[in-house]
Amino acid sequence: MIDLHKLFRHENIIRFYGYKQQHSNYYLFLEYAAGGELFDKIEPDVGMPEYLAQHYFKQVVAGMAYLHSLGVAHRDLKPENLLIANNNALKICDFGLATLFRSQTTKEERKLTTYCGTAPYSSPEVWAKTPYRGEPVDVWSCGIILTAMLTGELPWDQPSYQNPEYKRWLDRDYYHNPWKKIDNMILNLLRRILVHDPAQRARVIDIQSHKWMSKIYSQDGTETDHQLLKRMAVKYDEPCWSLTQPNQSTTSTVISPSISDDSMVNCISQPIKLDDLILITEPRSLTEMGDQDPSEHLVHRMTRIVLAISFDETIYLLNRLFLHTGYTPKRTAGNQITVVTQDKRHTELIFKVNLFKIPDAKIMADFRLSKGDGIEFKRKFVEIRERLVQLATAWSNGGGGSAYFNHSDTSSTLTVGNNSVNQLQEAMDT
Repeated sequence: MIDLHKLFRHENIIRFYGYKQQHSNYYLFLEYAAGGELFDKIEPDVGMPEYLAQHYFKQVVAGMAYLHSLGVAHRDLKPENLLIANNNALKICDFGLATLFRSQTTKEERKLTTYCGTAPYSSPEVWAKTPYRGEPVDVWSCGIILTAMLTGELPWDQPSYQNPEYKRWLDRDYYHNPWKKIDNMILNLLRRILVHDPAQRARVIDIQSHKWMSKIYSQDGTETDHQLLKRMAVKYDEPCWSLTQPNQSTTSTVISPSISDDSMVNCISQPIKLDDLILITEPRSLTEMGDQDPSEHLVHRMTRIVLAISFDETIYLLNRLFLHTGYTPKRTAGNQITVVTQDKRHTELIFKVNLFKIPDAKIMADFRLSKGDGIEFKRKFVEIRERLVQLATAWSNGGGGSAYFNHSDTSSTLTVGNNSVNQLQEAMDT
């Protein structure tokens, strides 16, 4: 992975600066993306505005085109592996499953046989464990990413004939979610991307030349009246390619195939997170990092809650809340709770809550997905946050003291007066 990543030079690929090996661990030094993950910009069941989805999707495709020009397949494209820089530029990251599928010298392409990635974003041929080409599997993942951005939903948990949601898609039944939320022109594009047969699937150049990719939105994010009239005439199966094709990156670098496909991890799961390498056994203050108030510079992430109560009270409150909601919490480190539950498809969902002391005697609870559907994880987080709002409101209305809940881009803050959660406990049990 390192041998590949260090050679990439593209505005939509996260820059690799170097690495350090310590025992069996490798620490990578990468470009900083202050905007966080694309995942955090997707609102569950809503998604994001169409113009913004187009803005990011163009960049995903551009970065993917560059990788494919080098003969590299990413094989784990998903919103969690797409970062946003300060200038709203998208950066593809996490090349742990990337591999060479085409020789830069002979131009010969090989079929891949390591079945990896993340199940809801994986292509049918990967899921069926048949030898597959590198480019079509990345194209498929891009189609799922676009669907998630536009609707805040994943269409299925696996692309197999046994999956009823996927079967409806193959039967061209678009009258249910998420497809009924999507504009006809974009649905036309998705019908060319999410094709079961990889030989018939759209290529990168086909995606870039689709009409929607060149559609211009007004400053408020809406389409012009002229564009609206044109869109109304678009049908699902109508050819929808632009006559002019955008410039495609042709920059290439000779890469030695030092990483074989067979050496990759054979799995369909979440890759190992850096968080697992930096677990701490005691609640740690962010100010120990040397900055006066590093919390001011935290990457924007919606899955954080700040509690103005003590560390022990935070552990107690969250554990009670998880148990009351039917989750299975376990304290796996001094400052960490691992929570196990199921999503709406009855698939296992695991997330970790890491606690940090921050200025003003507050505790930040940082929720991170470990296994499962990222969109479902966000839904669970919203439910937890709403439950805390209800508890704070019930406690205040019951005369227990002052409690209020504020929400911002970086976190949600629960402030409890008198530094006690006894009344919150009573509210929870009612």
